[in-house]
Amino acid sequence: MYSEKNQRLYIQIANQIVEYLKLEQLTLGQRLPTERDMAAIFGVSRASIREALIALEMNGVVEIRQGVGIVVCNASPQAIGAISGAESVSPSELLEAREMLEPKLAALAARKVKDQDIVRLTELVQLMEGALMLETAALREALSVEADRMFHQHLAAVADNALLTRVVDQLWAKDARGSLWDKMDELAYASNLRPRWIADHKQILSAVSQRDELGAEKAMYQHICNVRDSLTTTELLNE
Repeated sequence: MYSEKNQRLYIQIANQIVEYLKLEQLTLGQRLPTERDMAAIFGVSRASIREALIALEMNGVVEIRQGVGIVVCNASPQAIGAISGAESVSPSELLEAREMLEPKLAALAARKVKDQDIVRLTELVQLMEGALMLETAALREALSVEADRMFHQHLAAVADNALLTRVVDQLWAKDARGSLWDKMDELAYASNLRPRWIADHKQILSAVSQRDELGAEKAMYQHICNVRDSLTTTELLNE
């Protein structure tokens, strides 16, 4: 199998999947194995398989079809070349960093929160809920993501530590999240996962509002775990 030690794991796996297409002689329109099966075939996590598949879809090698699975579009060597210099931070790495930082920040915010902060955080949760009621799909998703970002960044600001706030701002910056994350978010939205995440935000808000530091930390940790599990283990493709 093709492997380059200086490449990111999901790029290595993407190249291995292309080699697999050739070995199995899969052609245009044929389905690949499920994510679970491919994780077993390549001996990696489903999170890594999903990142690799999304990179391949973005380069026209496969298509992820809701309710159908993963379908071959183009198995030529040229199709894979474009991702060799792909994003420096993968979605799993981003979530790992958030898991390390944001729960402690939530606890700090619960200690320092003011009444006006609770009002603002409540407004942002309501904005997330309102976004799901909009008629235009693209607008629903864009506003939902923006309200999510604003909630986390405002919570970091409430913690009142300038250095940590800058770190959280960087984690939520567009260039840090990248196109792989955007595509995973799109799949998550199509699979109706956002209402679950809004419920998580309500739990975080409840703990912060009660000045419950441990509760806020646990709620934030659980939220990030839920996001990670939803994006990497939930059957987004209804396979």
